[in-house]
Amino acid sequence: MGNSSLQPSLLNVLPDEEFFSRHAEVKQLFHAGLDVARGLQSSCFLSGQRKTGKSEILKRAYKRLFWEQEAVIPFFSSLPKSISSGEAFCRDYFLTSALQCIGFLRKDARLVASEKHDLNRIIQLAYESKLSWLTDAIDHFHYFTKNKDLQGLSRLAVLFPSSIAARTGLHAFVFLDDFHHLASLASPAEMSLLTADFLEAFDSRQAPHCLAGTSQPLFQSLFRTAELPGCVEVIPLRPLLVSQAREMLAGLCRRFDVALSAEISSFVAEQLNCNPFYLRSIVQAARRESIHLDSARQFANLYRFELIEGGLQLYFSSLLHSTPLTAVERIKALEFLHYCVHAPLEFAALHYLKGRDVSEGVNFEAILNALASLGLIDYSFGVVSALHDPVLKDWVVWNFGHKVGGAELARVRFDLVSGVLRKFGQARQSRQQLDVLTTLQAVLQGMNCQSVPARWFRYAQPMRSEEVPAFHKEGVVQEDERILPEVISVSVPTNPVLSGEEPGGLVLARGFDRGVYSDESETAWLAGSLAGTAGLDEVQRFYRRCDAIRRQEGLNNVRFWLVAEEKFNQAAMSFAESQGLFTSSLDQLRMLAQEILKPEDDVEQAEEQDEAVTFEMTIPMAADSELVAVRAFEQIAEGADFTEKAKSQVRLALMEACVNVKDALASHTAKIHLGFGIAEDRFLVRLRPENLKETETDLVKAWGMKMLRTLMDEVKLHRTAQGFELLMVKRFIASANAKSEAV
Repeated sequence: MGNSSLQPSLLNVLPDEEFFSRHAEVKQLFHAGLDVARGLQSSCFLSGQRKTGKSEILKRAYKRLFWEQEAVIPFFSSLPKSISSGEAFCRDYFLTSALQCIGFLRKDARLVASEKHDLNRIIQLAYESKLSWLTDAIDHFHYFTKNKDLQGLSRLAVLFPSSIAARTGLHAFVFLDDFHHLASLASPAEMSLLTADFLEAFDSRQAPHCLAGTSQPLFQSLFRTAELPGCVEVIPLRPLLVSQAREMLAGLCRRFDVALSAEISSFVAEQLNCNPFYLRSIVQAARRESIHLDSARQFANLYRFELIEGGLQLYFSSLLHSTPLTAVERIKALEFLHYCVHAPLEFAALHYLKGRDVSEGVNFEAILNALASLGLIDYSFGVVSALHDPVLKDWVVWNFGHKVGGAELARVRFDLVSGVLRKFGQARQSRQQLDVLTTLQAVLQGMNCQSVPARWFRYAQPMRSEEVPAFHKEGVVQEDERILPEVISVSVPTNPVLSGEEPGGLVLARGFDRGVYSDESETAWLAGSLAGTAGLDEVQRFYRRCDAIRRQEGLNNVRFWLVAEEKFNQAAMSFAESQGLFTSSLDQLRMLAQEILKPEDDVEQAEEQDEAVTFEMTIPMAADSELVAVRAFEQIAEGADFTEKAKSQVRLALMEACVNVKDALASHTAKIHLGFGIAEDRFLVRLRPENLKETETDLVKAWGMKMLRTLMDEVKLHRTAQGFELLMVKRFIASANAKSEAV
């Protein structure tokens, strides 16, 4: 029953071969429909951007509910762009619901697929199906229609799914696509009447509704408010990720026999805003024009054709012409969209009007509302957001330049193609830098009071493996340790564009030093990367950008951190040191990532996998109590594959750690908890002071971690649910190697 490929087509859904990346959303709505029978699902609203696949998701969820269950009657209605009258809408809505009900009860997909509403045929089907309550409803329909009783007809039609649920003893789930088209009714009184009835219908638990649209235009036009009714929950439809859009693009190209170069697939997906409609339009145009997407040049030419002469031009033009705006107002709308292309992130509509002459008879508020209702701009409380859709931006720029600015069409075509190719070149060059920024973001997100070598934050030339200092081989460690903050959030800040500066990617991390949640301990890190060599100019430019963000965000305790993919020259290093900037090479960032991005419980996982034997004990802060811990270690390690040298190193490290903790923290804690573990290839020691509250104490110095690193293979400091814990690891393999080297 659940095999969709064997089920008759319903509602003209796309072939399975052309549907990508939205299966989870279909499943979510299908299970929402099942929850209706359990009384768990209220009315909901599938909110998303234009042309992101909302209609197809609703259709597929309806199809699954039609074929794969028996307890909930699904209904589906897609409102037309133009509704001639309230009576016409109610007639179609009522008859469609009646046919879909009969079709579900009889499992006859032909009734659902039928576009003809033959009332006599519906009456005959009602008698054949022995649905006397349906014939009664049709009699009421006749009565209200004959007497031009729109109030009764509206109530009958809109609440009909609830009535069906009550009559059949089943539940109902109503899908309403493009519900905002209800606002196209010319009569405000009719729209108000239907809106009131739908609000009552949304409140039903027996027959909840699932709407689809863009929330702000929908509820501003119908309910005169930007807020959702209290009975409706929001289900946001997220834009496709680049990986999902790339998968969809590749699948569509296979489906339509269009060659696609892997080198340009990510760029094409991003240039098309990861939008399913744009992706499909480009691939279908490629098939129609017998063009393959095997190079950036081929894509750029096809993109130009679609945007100037093809389907995308027709789509955007038809959107503007579908509004009640006059010809002059449409030109003004295009001018305003052109301003949005180059505007900052947000701006007040009144600022746009200052210094501009608005022609007599031009209703600027109507222009804004029309653009918002089309989903072309985000407009609320007098504030407009800048355009982010690259396809819409390119369409606006070429139309404005040619039709308003008077630029020659040949010039517009060249600018469009060359602009796309320049973007491709920049994307190819910045791909590695984006990877570095992604790593930076992950490292910052993973910071949780770990202790790492401070040298990783001061640039050093990459060294050959034989030149890398070995902590457990040398008796002296040159660099200090740094305790990282506990990072709470990581985001991409809004970069203020300074005069003469290019905007670029920075990452902002916020948190607290040493896990102390106070105003004094609040800290922030601003991190970025540089693709080439970091010279003095580049580092100073980075510093100015970070400082501008620091002032904009009101940050006090803040660190600036720059990663260079090649190197820092001497002048850049001198400036960085004078300003307290952290500097790292790509290798240093990778070492930091390797250390931080390991799960904190990797040792515990290793113990479980290796079936490690663990022992725990507690010692007091008394004189010579460390000898008890050492004696316990000797007993536990008696059967382990340890060399005498390795045992002596662990013994000395254990004594050093206990003595240092007692000396530094005796006034703060009364006991030390110790844990010993023997895994297949390592011996583990954990040491945690009990109820340690004074986290401002320099724990690195308290434990003497520089000394401990000379004795053990791994030494870490991290936070646990019980407080700070010192973890020391001695590997048997390392001991065996040391033994063989000694021989």
